[in-house]
Amino acid sequence: MPVYIRHIETLVPENAYSQELFREKMMSWLSDERERRLVRSICRNSGIETRHSVLGDFQPGAAPGGLFDPDTAGMPATPGTMERNDLFQKEARRLSVEVARRAIDRCPGVSPADITHVITTTCTGFSNPGPDYYIVRENGLRASTERYALGFMGCYAAIPALRLAWQCCQANPSAVVLVVSIELCSLHLRFGNGMDSLLGNAIFADGTAAALVSARHPVAGAVCRIEGFASDLIPRGEKDMAWRIGNEGFAMRLSTYVPDLIAGSGNSLALFSEV
Repeated sequence: MPVYIRHIETLVPENAYSQELFREKMMSWLSDERERRLVRSICRNSGIETRHSVLGDFQPGAAPGGLFDPDTAGMPATPGTMERNDLFQKEARRLSVEVARRAIDRCPGVSPADITHVITTTCTGFSNPGPDYYIVRENGLRASTERYALGFMGCYAAIPALRLAWQCCQANPSAVVLVVSIELCSLHLRFGNGMDSLLGNAIFADGTAAALVSARHPVAGAVCRIEGFASDLIPRGEKDMAWRIGNEGFAMRLSTYVPDLIAGSGNSLALFSEV
């Protein structure tokens, strides 16, 4: 049975920073000259020009009250995991509800009453009720809407979420599945923790995305047909990419070998075709 991605919507927070500004801020907070050189190199070669964040802390002239407000020596604060997660709950709710609303409003032939399933993914925070609950309640979806949350799977979680949406539609041809991914990585900035933190800080930022998946034939607009999925486990990469909960936010382990490991595998591959 053909299953389609009917619409994709993205949304980023209002605060935007150039990678150059972020690089200069990071370098000003590091005393180790080797780490300063690494930050300079990573940012220069990242291919990233602009990053978005739920934090206004790093804007020039930012008002006090931010998560990472500097101390009297000008060094950023080190908030605990609870402080970071409290902000995640607030911002994840706001952004996920809005990106879901836009996706439904802008998808021809789909209304809030049509949604049968909501699937959310995130690895940057936890809350209950979670974003899935607020997406249903604040967008006027039916109370009977099925909700699923895929947590802590990392940045590839959108692929398993789409696979679950595809399976829902295969099992129920009338299903309309809303998939929403929320990642607020800037809440977990860490300073002076070596190469792992430097890589994560320089690459990841904040954003949300929503996709509507259905077996109903599209009534208008460009869509993709989901052809299938494949997955592969890479045990040799176990130590090269990891994400754990620490006392000062979530701690990432990320090595420079990750792209090479992924290139040699079909890990969580999704196959699509244009309709």
